[in-house]
Amino acid sequence: MAGHLARDGMHGARAPQRTGAAQAAVTLTAATVTTANGSDAGTTQTLANALKVQLNAVIADNVALKTLVNELRAALVEKGVIAGS
Repeated sequence: MAGHLARDGMHGARAPQRTGAAQAAVTLTAATVTTANGSDAGTTQTLANALKVQLNAVIADNVALKTLVNELRAALVEKGVIAGS
């Protein structure tokens, strides 16, 4: 059934085919910080750097999700499922 819907779209209409990065699946980065508690300047800096890396990964995931949501919205508007603005 899912293959049929993907091929024929909603209500028998052809499903719009997105191009480029817009059609890519979103993969999320697992956030892990395994640095010891900050008890001195060196450890505190290491922890801050590890958190910065994880925050940047979260920001990248957010951008990917925003792209996906915008593409889903565009597809729904194009098919007349929802009204555009």
